[in-house]
Amino acid sequence: MRTHCLHIHRTVAHVLTLLTIATVGAGAQDDAFPLRFTPRTVIGADAFLERPIGAAIAPDGGLIISDLGSKKILKFRGDGTLQWRVGGAGSGPGEYIAPSRVVAMFDGTVLVYDVGRPQLTRLNADGAYRDMVELNVGFLIVDNIVGLSGGEVAVSGIAKAGAGADTAAAIHVFDANLRHVRSFGPLPIMKNPSLMPYWGAGGLSVGPSGELVFTRRHPYEIYRYTVDGRLLSTVRSTLPLSGSPDDAFATRTSGGTTTMSAPIGITLTRKAYVLADGRVLSGRITGTTGTLDLFSASGAELATRQGLPEGWLQIAAYYPLRGMIWVFGEVNDVPVLLRLAVQ
Repeated sequence: MRTHCLHIHRTVAHVLTLLTIATVGAGAQDDAFPLRFTPRTVIGADAFLERPIGAAIAPDGGLIISDLGSKKILKFRGDGTLQWRVGGAGSGPGEYIAPSRVVAMFDGTVLVYDVGRPQLTRLNADGAYRDMVELNVGFLIVDNIVGLSGGEVAVSGIAKAGAGADTAAAIHVFDANLRHVRSFGPLPIMKNPSLMPYWGAGGLSVGPSGELVFTRRHPYEIYRYTVDGRLLSTVRSTLPLSGSPDDAFATRTSGGTTTMSAPIGITLTRKAYVLADGRVLSGRITGTTGTLDLFSASGAELATRQGLPEGWLQIAAYYPLRGMIWVFGEVNDVPVLLRLAVQ
C-alpha cells in the first residue's frame, strides 16, 4: 500500500508542477505577435472551480474539464454556460481520488483518468456514470490522453516495463476496446532514464485532420503522426531551452514520501496545437515566464511572444472547427476558464 500511495504522490506532484509553474503574464497584447486572441469571455467564475487541470473539446463544441481540487468533472456548453457537474471525492463509482485527464470521444462518451487508482471512468454524454475500465498497459506517468475518430485512444506517457507496450516510445495507441495496438514517437533525451517518470514524455493533441501532434518534452520538437504511427512532419525548434531533464532532483517530505522536482530555471515545453490554417501554436515555461511560440506549417519559426496574455495560466484546449481556444486562467485570484477566438 505504501508503494501505491507513493506513486500517487509523485504523479500528482508532477501534474501540479506542470500546471502551476506558469504565472499570469503581460497584460497587453504583443503587437509583434501575429495571432490575436479576442474577444475574451470569462467562464466559470460562478462554477466554484478549484484546480482545473484536464480539458477536452466535446463533439458538440462544448468543453469538458476535470477539477483536481473539487474532484469533479464539469461540462460547459459552447456558449460558456454550465451543462452538468458530476463526481466528488471518494473511491466509489463516479468518485475520484485525483482526476487528472478527461477524454471526449466522438460518440459522446467521456473518459476520466484517475491518477489515484489508474483506471478510466466512463461517463455518458450527459455525465451519468457508466462503468470503470482499465487499460491493458500500466503507466508510470500519463501526460495526455486523446480520443480518435475511430473510437481509439492515444496516450502520451511513460509505460511500465513489461506492460506490453514499447517502453522506449512516447505515444501509445489503444483500440476501441482499450487494448494496446502500437507504440511510437521518441521519449525525451536523458542521461538518467530513472528520472523519466517524473519528467514525462510530452504533450499530445489531435490536429484538424485527425493526426496526432506530439510535443517532445526535451528537446523542443513537435511531431505529427498518423494514427498508425507514420511520421508526417517534424518541427525542430532552435528556440532556447534552459537546463535539462537530468537536473530534476528528489525531495523527501516530512511524511517520508519522495517527490521529484525540477529547478525553477528549467524550461518545460507546452502542448502544441495545429491551427485551422496549418500553423502550429506551442509554448514554453521557464521559471515564472510563459512564452507562446508560432511555427509555420512547414516548421519555420514565425514568432515568439514573451509573457502570456492577461489572466492566462495555460491553454486548456483548441477547437479548430470554430477557431476557438479555451484557457485555464485567473480573474481576481479566482480560477476561471477563458474562451477566445484565434485570429
